[in-house]
Amino acid sequence: MYIVVSKWAIKPGKEDAFKAASEKMRDFMRSQPASQMMEGFQCADGSAMAIHGYTDEASYKKLMEAGGAFERAAAEHGIEDCAEWQWSERGESLDRETASA
Repeated sequence: MYIVVSKWAIKPGKEDAFKAASEKMRDFMRSQPASQMMEGFQCADGSAMAIHGYTDEASYKKLMEAGGAFERAAAEHGIEDCAEWQWSERGESLDRETASA
């Protein structure tokens, strides 16, 4: 499994809008053919973390390419109107059983 962890800074006063947009984005991401896992949580500092699992790196890159499915969904649901992407870490799962599934 190819795993991506992303941090988002929620814009002040946009917490409710972020919650609504992030729920729609989670549903969208979970519906993608390569998606194996999608979870999110709010951090103690008020930011949000998203944890994604994909079948492989190539599928992730296809989803995230410029003008691709993620970019279109993010614009449709207004995620960047209420939060700013901070960073992402990416890599292959260390769990051999999960990685070979």
